[in-house]
Amino acid sequence: MRYSVILPDGDLRREVWEFTLSVGSARAIIWFDSFTLATRVTRRHRWVTKSIWVRTVPRGNNTEKPAIPAQVEAEVRKYFADAISKVEIVS
Repeated sequence: MRYSVILPDGDLRREVWEFTLSVGSARAIIWFDSFTLATRVTRRHRWVTKSIWVRTVPRGNNTEKPAIPAQVEAEVRKYFADAISKVEIVS
């Protein structure tokens, strides 16, 4: 299960934080998959990636792994907890 947190900074700048929940028989893990900083010239232009960090493709990274802000971590944990609580139990 994937989830993205988009933190806008006005109309011309945003941060995108992407996570994946992996649930196995032994444990559950929330993977921090990627971080992207994007900008655009005006609201009519497309987003252009300025900084990127991807866990699975380190050669394409142009920034170090960023620290996850507390508000992003809280939102991700709440989303996945809510999703798990809605899973149907069947017999």
